[in-house]
Amino acid sequence: MFDAIIREISQRFGLGDKGQALIASLLALVFDPNSGGIAGLLEKFKQQGLGDIFSSWLGGASGTPAAISTQQVENVFGSSALNGIAKKLGIAPGTVLAAASAALPKIVGAVTPNGQLPSGIPAGVGGLLSSLGGGIGGIGAAAAASAAAATTRVTNAAEGAAAGGLGWLKWLVLAAIILALAYCVMTRTATAPAPSSATTSAPVKPAVPAVVQNAAADAKAALLALVPGKYTAADLVNALNQMAIHFDTGAANVSADSLDVLTAAAAAIKAAPAGTKVEIGGHTDNTGDPASNLQLSEARANAVRAKLIELGVAADSLTAKGYGDTKPVADNGTEEGKAKNRRMEFTVLP
Repeated sequence: MFDAIIREISQRFGLGDKGQALIASLLALVFDPNSGGIAGLLEKFKQQGLGDIFSSWLGGASGTPAAISTQQVENVFGSSALNGIAKKLGIAPGTVLAAASAALPKIVGAVTPNGQLPSGIPAGVGGLLSSLGGGIGGIGAAAAASAAAATTRVTNAAEGAAAGGLGWLKWLVLAAIILALAYCVMTRTATAPAPSSATTSAPVKPAVPAVVQNAAADAKAALLALVPGKYTAADLVNALNQMAIHFDTGAANVSADSLDVLTAAAAAIKAAPAGTKVEIGGHTDNTGDPASNLQLSEARANAVRAKLIELGVAADSLTAKGYGDTKPVADNGTEEGKAKNRRMEFTVLP
């Protein structure tokens, strides 16, 4: 039921085998009984003024499903829940946000094939649980085996007994299933066996080219040269834009060699004039699909924002936006030009 979604999201965001766990985690949020299940989720969307977006995702809806931004995803689910998923699965928070914005329309469409909200958890979710359960003592498999049957059976009983005050029974069962789902996802990630040191040697990390090292040193020097209380917001972004932030190929994970300069950037932003707000703009070259480039650029911008917040920058002083390949600063016809177009660009917000 979700194989195509898992495959697409995993490939687009470089998640590997974590893609399945991420989709399962998003399903847990969609059907969270503490929020009223998928019907409660619809109400959350309406409260945020996003009801039309959600309605466009329903399986029976006509037309193209409406897009949802990462900020809107965060507004609906809350940063705490999404950051919790990122931490448990070892995925950058920005990547979780971008992947969620891409996956949610497809997930909701898959569980509403007739355009109707399900009253329980669809059987396909049980299938996903089964695929997660093999490595943890069969807990996920057991939950999966009973999910569809138990949900259908108890939902019918609960609906029949609702007049007698037992309408809570349906959600009690849903809560148990959701807890099983969350346990399966988190435990599977946490207990993955470590590779044997006897048979596998650590790969040798390639040396960083001297020209890259020099550029990083220059950017760090420019940031450290800013004297607190004596520089403007414009001076700040001029220094920030000297940085070349690196990511894992095709993914949104900030590479370890960028941590040093980002630490200097965080210190400079924290010491900036009061009220300074900075946008982190993600840009790519024109290789590949424009829609995928837009998603990747937004994921990378969010990853940089998350790292700066982790380093102590106030969250409300930073925003992140992806521009994909729409604003090149060099010729995409050359490799040098493409390298210049793959960038993070900082601007001062009014």
